[in-house]
Amino acid sequence: MDKRARAGYMLTLDDAIKFWTRCQEAEKALGEKLTREEREKLLQSMQIGKEMTVEDLRELMQNKKTLIIKDKNNTQDEDK
Repeated sequence: MDKRARAGYMLTLDDAIKFWTRCQEAEKALGEKLTREEREKLLQSMQIGKEMTVEDLRELMQNKKTLIIKDKNNTQDEDK
């Protein structure tokens, strides 16, 4: 795995709520769901959050307990 690969964005709770609200408003106005790319562009345009690499995320989470939530669309077998 490339340690410089993009891992996503780190947001505060308030910023995440603002982003979610803005996404809901945009989807209501457009009458359809935003794509992942559209959501990312919206997040970037709001100038909130910090883009992180895999290495940044590993350093941040080192020695911390984490909760990982998988969505219902994840098809990986849990028994492996």
